[in-house]
Amino acid sequence: MKIYVIRHGETNANKNGVLQGISDWPLNEDGIKLAEITGENMKGIKFDACFSSPLDRAKQTAKLVLDNSGNKNVDIQIDDRLIEMDMGIYEGKSIKPDNLEVPVAKILLYKLNPFISGRFKNGESASECCKRTQSFLYELAKKDYECVLVSTHGAALRAMLHKLYKNRLSYWQGIVPLNCSVSIIDVKDNKLTLLEMDKTYYPDEYKIDRYKL
Repeated sequence: MKIYVIRHGETNANKNGVLQGISDWPLNEDGIKLAEITGENMKGIKFDACFSSPLDRAKQTAKLVLDNSGNKNVDIQIDDRLIEMDMGIYEGKSIKPDNLEVPVAKILLYKLNPFISGRFKNGESASECCKRTQSFLYELAKKDYECVLVSTHGAALRAMLHKLYKNRLSYWQGIVPLNCSVSIIDVKDNKLTLLEMDKTYYPDEYKIDRYKL
């Protein structure tokens, strides 16, 4: 089995450097374009299943990728375990340096390593996010599919794949996954191997890091 795990396309929250968490922001115009281009450049990949976070930005991304890659007939199955990490009281707050609405020490530690920064008040911890997203991944790996698309979020994606990264001391692996970047997993004999990390199917001009670490 091959599993393609995609981070959703851009939203206005991404564009403005805002923590989204489980808040439901739709894709903006550029986010739609990124998902369409990604889908067009994934033609030839035949998905026989698709799973998505329940949030609109992930569902929109999944549909656009399926429609533009020649997989229109694949149903999108919703799994709550794919939702983004809950940012608690800081959801909707800016972390841009020129408009910082989160305590600087808190956000710097979160950018360094969510495992040691702890949860945001009323939110979810990195360990909890790892537990639920990995539960989904390892359950999926036991199913009888050939090729699967999974649409999720930046922090959730890093949590899901944490055990597959070479450097397990690093949560972010040096960068928040770019919008519509794809990580590809091979499943064989119950073993999961990360073939590619944060692969992009669109031109370099669209590669914008909105949450520089």
